[in-house]
Amino acid sequence: MTQVKFRVAAYTDAAGRFNPEAPRNGNEDNMFVNADLGAPEGSPFFESDKEMVLTDYGCLLVVADGMGGMNAGEVASEIAVNVVKGAFAKETIPHSAMEDSAGREKYLKKVVVMADEAVKSHANAHPECEGMGSTLVMAWLYGEEASIAWLGDSRIYLFREPEGLSQVSKDHSYVQELVDQGKITEEEAFTHPYNNVITRSLGDMSKKAVADSLTIKLFKGDILLLNSDGLSGVLHDDEMGQIIRANRETMSACRTELWKAAEAAGWHDNVTAVLCEITEGEEYVVEPARPTEDPEVKKESDLDKTKINPEAVPPIAHKVGSLRPWIKWLPFLIALAVIVIIGCFYWRFNIQERPSVPDEVVDTTIVPSDSTPQVSVPVPEVRENNAPAKQKKQDEKKSSDWKKILGNSVESAVDTSSKVTPDTLKLDKARPGIEIDKKGTDTGQSNTPAASEKAEKEGEAKENQGVE
Repeated sequence: MTQVKFRVAAYTDAAGRFNPEAPRNGNEDNMFVNADLGAPEGSPFFESDKEMVLTDYGCLLVVADGMGGMNAGEVASEIAVNVVKGAFAKETIPHSAMEDSAGREKYLKKVVVMADEAVKSHANAHPECEGMGSTLVMAWLYGEEASIAWLGDSRIYLFREPEGLSQVSKDHSYVQELVDQGKITEEEAFTHPYNNVITRSLGDMSKKAVADSLTIKLFKGDILLLNSDGLSGVLHDDEMGQIIRANRETMSACRTELWKAAEAAGWHDNVTAVLCEITEGEEYVVEPARPTEDPEVKKESDLDKTKINPEAVPPIAHKVGSLRPWIKWLPFLIALAVIVIIGCFYWRFNIQERPSVPDEVVDTTIVPSDSTPQVSVPVPEVRENNAPAKQKKQDEKKSSDWKKILGNSVESAVDTSSKVTPDTLKLDKARPGIEIDKKGTDTGQSNTPAASEKAEKEGEAKENQGVE
């Protein structure tokens, strides 16, 4: 760890509220600096601008701004400072508080509660001090850090080059709440008529004191400024920063110039300030400012050098019209298209060209002569004129096939010279056994077995007569 050295200057004054007849000439502020918390009791707390080494116990800076006017505001601030002194005596500081920054912050908050209880106890025991209170801000320098805690509107600033002066604490005040709510600006808060109304303080009987705290890293050249609102209430932050930058050769010079500026600005309250500069420590490295580039414009060489890690690239949101959401449906769409194509081919070659079913098929039985067995010949009915020519040819072929099968027997009953039609082959079912000539006309003769035998006998009789 780098050895840390520092120097301090501190001062408090009645300033704008000077009153020779009031206690301490009307100054209700109090301060305390212990440059070496590990020093034996009775040692001097500090000497202005003397460079000192930060010891193992550290250094403590304190500012308290009492309030209550004739109700002993200076008493409240004095009680608070005395409680802090006792809590940071060498034999009182617990070792757990020095282990880390969290332990130091916790102990600082505990000391604030102790001071609050002490102020309230004194006010209860002394009716003339009823209503008194005080702010409190503390900075504990330890190692290369500063742990701070505050209550009220007394502030702590950090001056660091090249940034300048910045406020580290945040006021517990009415106007600060308005700023946080966005109702007023920082500039409006500076001139607000109620900028002296605080929302947290020691001695508030309505609630327990709750301080805020944090820890900051310290570097060589840093300057801490603890002050009451008598200074920051009349000087803007940038004004105080300019004064410190211009007079930082000594802390006493900075304090003197701040006093002059506050008086020139018309101070109206007590003014207290504690300045502490880190003269030796870790160097503060200013990060080089990055050049401002148009994010839309990139050099071609930069694009060539850029290597993209696919795993580090976040998924891109689908734009309107993107094909990516349809990829998962692609197999289904292909299968559907194949089914449609197969269906079209099936309809084209198996259904569209299939011959239409005849309206009616009439079974016509052809009755042969006595020497030919009876055969039933199913003959399809001739189609209407609008039937396809191919179907007509098929019907004619079927009729021809039947003729070949039946042979001469069919020729004796059916006139092969004429076209076979259902009309020529149709039998009269009402007159069974009637013989049909080759032209399909009724001969009037029966073709039953008895009639045939009779006709045969008559024929023989005629032949015999012819012989005789």
